[in-house]
Amino acid sequence: MCAAALSAVAARLASDSPTVLAAPYDVRDVFAAARAGDAVALAVVHEEARRIALHIVPLAAVADVELVVLGGGLGANSDLLLEPVRTLLAGWVPYPPRVEVSSLGEAAVLTGALSVGVRGALDSVFVNRARGRRHASIG
Repeated sequence: MCAAALSAVAARLASDSPTVLAAPYDVRDVFAAARAGDAVALAVVHEEARRIALHIVPLAAVADVELVVLGGGLGANSDLLLEPVRTLLAGWVPYPPRVEVSSLGEAAVLTGALSVGVRGALDSVFVNRARGRRHASIG
């Protein structure tokens, strides 16, 4: 879930129970409070794990996914997220994929975006340009 959604869940749960969490419910603060044992923060983290697993289930149902890699902020909080995600998937999917953390850490998202951008640029320059030459020589 995005940071805004996580903050919204924290705000909703914090309104009903005592907690060390306070507005604006920063994601880092939520995970820190969960590590310290705060019940509300732990419930927010559990909901985050549930939502991650819910995003993986349709992929695992349609494709034979062997590995799911968590990166960015999710990977930075793997100590709290990995086991719950794995447990949920094991209960929901007959052959759950392995869930691991990216070795790129916080740089995983940026590295992935750069990779997609570079791939798109290469396709544009080499593949599309070659197609254009073939069409130009026909006429």
